[in-house]
Amino acid sequence: MKKMSSNFVSLHWRFETDAVAYSMCEFGGGEKEKLALEEYRVRHWDRATRKLRELLNPASQRVLGQCPMSAIETGIFMRAMGIRRNAVIYVSTLEEQLFGGNHSLQSLRTMFPSALTKRDVLTKEELGPLAKRASALAAIDYIACTESSVFFPTATGNFPNFVIGHRLFYGRRSIQPHLKKLSAVYSCHHHMSRECNLLNLVRAAHEECLIYHGRSPSSNFFANPEECLCAH
Repeated sequence: MKKMSSNFVSLHWRFETDAVAYSMCEFGGGEKEKLALEEYRVRHWDRATRKLRELLNPASQRVLGQCPMSAIETGIFMRAMGIRRNAVIYVSTLEEQLFGGNHSLQSLRTMFPSALTKRDVLTKEELGPLAKRASALAAIDYIACTESSVFFPTATGNFPNFVIGHRLFYGRRSIQPHLKKLSAVYSCHHHMSRECNLLNLVRAAHEECLIYHGRSPSSNFFANPEECLCAH
């Protein structure tokens, strides 16, 4: 990655089908989207889990910041945080893992043409032996995400917490969206006539964003291992 750009950006984009299905949110795909997610839930969930999750209201989930960020939402947030269109971005997932597959990845690439996955960075010979080794693939993601100039996680979890903590030790910047604030901004974006207005609103909503650089506001030990930072 550093051969392509010494200041590349890494993106931990949680938009896999399992995360989207579990959220019970809607993403503007209409009946086709609804049927695809329902088929996934029937195949992978037991009846009790389905009945429990079906009690959740999609609109309420979005207001609470419980919806994974779509490609466009992710792209707008990154642009608002100062990432330029020509930036080289490492995306820590493969297109077949994303809900919507290649269509979702291409949607992100409309905003950032140089959004790359492991398949773009590694040769077939390098990637082939690792295809069924999830831990090895995760290790590649971890290295890329810790070494980038800026790290964007779109959700919380063990992986982003470990990466944020690692980067914090070395004084590297990580920017995590405030999903509830973003939801409020995106919900009224149709009233705006220009993209710049939306970018300004997103930026204003994140003036006190979770920007980890030297000190982390997180209470999670792995994202904020404060007692372990004395050597830095």
